[in-house]
Amino acid sequence: MRNNLIFFVLIAFSVSCAKKSNLQKTKDVTKDTVAVSIVGADRDAHNCIPSAGYTWSILKNECVRIFEVGVRLNAVQDSTNSAFVIFDQSGYKAELFTILLKSPIILERKEEGKPWINGDWELSAWKGYVLKKDGILLYHGQ
Repeated sequence: MRNNLIFFVLIAFSVSCAKKSNLQKTKDVTKDTVAVSIVGADRDAHNCIPSAGYTWSILKNECVRIFEVGVRLNAVQDSTNSAFVIFDQSGYKAELFTILLKSPIILERKEEGKPWINGDWELSAWKGYVLKKDGILLYHGQ
């Protein structure tokens, strides 16, 4: 009888240790998985949070949501594509965000009433705004 009791105690002890070990491993995996999947845990080089819609604005010198602070321009041929423009306080510089560019660019104008230009990109104020590349109208908007 005593041998049976010792046998059951040893089995119970080994089973309880095994469950605790597996439970600890499961807890660690869950903890790591949750930390990676939290929205807003990502940061870019400027400490902006892309998953929350923030991107760095050179003109504003801060993280912005371009769809909140920028002027939206709709693509002429693709209704699912938009560009956004942020203007500086003077009105002589405009920052252009579009999927056609790897990163935003700064367009500048020389005097009031003239278009903002950077290379082959041109933004004009005409019935809202029109954006051309190489003379081809790509975007327009208010």
